[in-house]
Amino acid sequence: MSSQLSKRQGFEQHVHRVITERCMEFLESPEAATRLQKLVLAMVPKSPKLLECTPASVALCLMHCAELGLEPSSTLGHVYLIPRYSSKTRSQECSFLVGYKGYMELARRSGDVRTMYAGVVYAGEQFSINISGAGVEVSHQPSFDVTLDRSPEAVVASYVIMTTRSGGTYTEWCTKAEIDERRKAGGSKGFSPWSTHFDRMARKSAIRKLFDGGTVPLSPQMARANEIEMMAEIAELRMRRTEPREQPRPPRVMPALELVAKPEDGPPVDGLFLEDQQPQPEPEP
Repeated sequence: MSSQLSKRQGFEQHVHRVITERCMEFLESPEAATRLQKLVLAMVPKSPKLLECTPASVALCLMHCAELGLEPSSTLGHVYLIPRYSSKTRSQECSFLVGYKGYMELARRSGDVRTMYAGVVYAGEQFSINISGAGVEVSHQPSFDVTLDRSPEAVVASYVIMTTRSGGTYTEWCTKAEIDERRKAGGSKGFSPWSTHFDRMARKSAIRKLFDGGTVPLSPQMARANEIEMMAEIAELRMRRTEPREQPRPPRVMPALELVAKPEDGPPVDGLFLEDQQPQPEPEP
């Protein structure tokens, strides 16, 4: 109990020091700094392994939050701070993950985005994509049936439609296979929004694909958020490649049975003793 309390106190002191010394240049006011600290500490009960993360990884995530102006909170869905074990450093590392609502917030701030909508398609819903010289048209008729399966396994696609004030319309979509690839790239072991808010992360997959395409005008903050996540995904892939693979176990060999002759077993036959061997009658004189 005292050890856990000591970890939390050390974590609180580190968060306070990083925010006051390294994040204030990005934050609008002291009140914003206090709010950021409270939000980070509020994530500890849901993810206690944050207390075990390296100070450097925690500091980097806090600076990303301040730089992008996004708040870490599973309720808001702007940013998630996820502890992950690194086999390279043999310690817990704090990972920075932008939620789809975080990207929506950055798009709203940019001033050039007029509308932005991201949706999820479930099995049984009508969904079509029409590509022509006039552009890409997405048609989705969501089902209002309360009995419709809306589990992660029932997701078949996600999409995003963005319009700009200059008159442009940009559309992108992801198949279920692409969503699963994004999930693997982001590392979803243990505590992750992929396990608690799969629909949100599926929407984000379509947004990331749209931004990665290079045809959408991005604000500096939108481009920076996308860059941070790309760097995190590359680091995750490198870490997986360096993880030692589990060596296959050698085949199990049964020990040889040692047969011991017993008087009641009778004479040996070809070196073995037959259990069903019956005693032969003695020849008559």
